[in-house]
Amino acid sequence: MRVLITTPLLTALGGVSSYVKSVIPYIKDSEVSVNTLEVGSSSSSVSRFYPIEDQMNFRGKLHEKPTIAHVNPSLNLKSLIRDGLFLLRAKKHGCLVLVFFHGWDKPFETVIDKYFKTLFRMVFGRADAIIVLASEFEEKLRDWGIDAPIYRETTAVENALIDEFSLDEALENRRTVSNTRVLFLARLEKEKGLFETVEAVALLHKKGLPVSLTIAGDGPAREELVNILSALDLPIEVIHYVGYIKGKNKIDAFNNHDIYCFPTAYGEGLPTSVLEAMAFGLPVVTKPVGGLADVFEDGKMGTLVHSRSPEELAGALEQLITDRDRCESISKYNHRFALDNFMASVVSQRIVGIYNSLDN
Repeated sequence: MRVLITTPLLTALGGVSSYVKSVIPYIKDSEVSVNTLEVGSSSSSVSRFYPIEDQMNFRGKLHEKPTIAHVNPSLNLKSLIRDGLFLLRAKKHGCLVLVFFHGWDKPFETVIDKYFKTLFRMVFGRADAIIVLASEFEEKLRDWGIDAPIYRETTAVENALIDEFSLDEALENRRTVSNTRVLFLARLEKEKGLFETVEAVALLHKKGLPVSLTIAGDGPAREELVNILSALDLPIEVIHYVGYIKGKNKIDAFNNHDIYCFPTAYGEGLPTSVLEAMAFGLPVVTKPVGGLADVFEDGKMGTLVHSRSPEELAGALEQLITDRDRCESISKYNHRFALDNFMASVVSQRIVGIYNSLDN
């Protein structure tokens, strides 16, 4: 079986490129021949004309006669035009087509509902199968008249991320620290719950609870974050911002904290950072958005919050801070669940299973 996978530049950070990089080695181990096509402005040699170049390069790859074209759009206008053309071209060449929607823009969903439902069905209804990250996305596709098989999948945690991780050692480390260390690691966007997390931890500190917060990441809310932290005038050991981290620094961050807090209201598919935190055995406080509404088990994996209230978030964190035994039980459950369901080696085998179902 020969599979052509479209992806953003594989050296790019996060998102689809990280997913593709993490699963490809294991897909190849399953004796599937994988060829990738990097698309988008960052992968183009003539960035001004990259949409045309993408289509030309895709057509060239089709001359190699892949069995399956696996395209990876998000639900937004630019992505749907590009990948819709990929789909139609692949079908014209006799290819099977698998469409994996990674991102899901809720405002653009409304635009499709109002104006483009028929056009969407005419194009993406020709796919042989579709993958989504949340049941609500599947329901919307059915509402738009898509009758192809739809699979609900997850994002993936790179196996190498936890190669040297020991849950027993991590739990022993967590027992020895006197304060509870909360981690927020994500792109710095208001809608990802960044400022609610800061306010919640400030409230808990004011209440006298032994808690600290580390914020890691970069993004458009960075300057506002720095200004807010300066205005709060809290000791650096209570709330500190470490900027963007990767590699060993990222591993150390997950390894040296007690709770992962990510109360996002962003248009998430299934945030990989939550799955990574679980792999490191961290209890998670988050919101039921996107695929988290399907995957996250409230109580067993941590706590779901349902509003943007810092007070509700502080209450959820306080319950974990004051119950170390519960935190340890959650840690063990999350680590095992992630190993069984979210590691790239596991996710890739489910993807191969979908490939096989198309080719039979």
